[in-house]
Amino acid sequence: MPAQPEITQRDLRSRSKEFAAMSRTASGVSLEAFRADQDATAEQGTDDPCAR
Repeated sequence: MPAQPEITQRDLRSRSKEFAAMSRTASGVSLEAFRADQDATAEQGTDDPCAR
């Protein structure tokens, strides 16, 4: 398995600028829908910790 390349500070800065640019043009997100989705995902399989 090849080692993952090291991420430099320059990489992080350039990626954060790309993310910020994309975020400005993104459509609005319903906070309630986002939280409901997160809750539903977190609840999946919580009955059996070994079920993966």
